[in-house]
Amino acid sequence: SSFTFLWQAQTEMETSYRVFVHLVDENGQIIAQSDGEPANWTRPTTGWAAGEYILDAHTLTLPDGMIDARLALRVGLYDPQTNQRLSTDTADFALIQLP
Repeated sequence: SSFTFLWQAQTEMETSYRVFVHLVDENGQIIAQSDGEPANWTRPTTGWAAGEYILDAHTLTLPDGMIDARLALRVGLYDPQTNQRLSTDTADFALIQLP
């Protein structure tokens, strides 16, 4: 399955963050994942201008037998030097429930 995210920079950043996309089951177990710099390694966050939008596509391979499972995506940014994640108001990732 392919997913495309639209990021908007609020300010310029000094850290080159990486994106993580985790496909998780109803128990929070990671089923598939994608990690890397935004836009297939072509748009590091250190080059984002305030107010700019960046398209970022990720492809995840669904294991056999997962079609009827209740799945969700956990999406976020982390510093590859420290593995520290950026936080939202409630967690260190955004949760997207899949239909």
